[in-house]
Amino acid sequence: MMMKKILLMFGVVICFAYESSAETWNCGPATDGVYSDSVKCTYDETSKTLTISGEGPMGNYKLKSPTASTAPWYGKDIVHAVIEGNVTSIGDRVFKRAYNLQDIKGTENITSVGYAAFYHTDSLTSIDLPNVQSLGNSAFQATPSLEYAGLSKDVVFGENVF
Repeated sequence: MMMKKILLMFGVVICFAYESSAETWNCGPATDGVYSDSVKCTYDETSKTLTISGEGPMGNYKLKSPTASTAPWYGKDIVHAVIEGNVTSIGDRVFKRAYNLQDIKGTENITSVGYAAFYHTDSLTSIDLPNVQSLGNSAFQATPSLEYAGLSKDVVFGENVF
């Protein structure tokens, strides 16, 4: 009887280990190539959601190749994005080539969107950025489905934003 209980408990632990499908990274501003933990990014594979949470600006990401971002979630199937807390910016190339991104929630504290942040987000149809003050170059370039971008009236546009 004791052996059955131990095996049952072991099986429950293994099930919980396999149920967790989330990965988390520090994604605040980088110093010497190390991203701050002031902002965290968590990708949940089951719900296909990238959750960005914390305080202050996000870090910026570079090109790993001519088409790929160095963001650690690059290449993941992101369908939904949620911004929580007081995150104030969306960094360079954060959603670059997130082809299946359909919606992003929690953007009311965002004041700036970086270079190519949403480049080639083919499935994004609308986004609300009511307090954004600046949009980086190519922020929404190659977003063929984008029909609505709710922007503040005082936004400063970079080059080739759309």
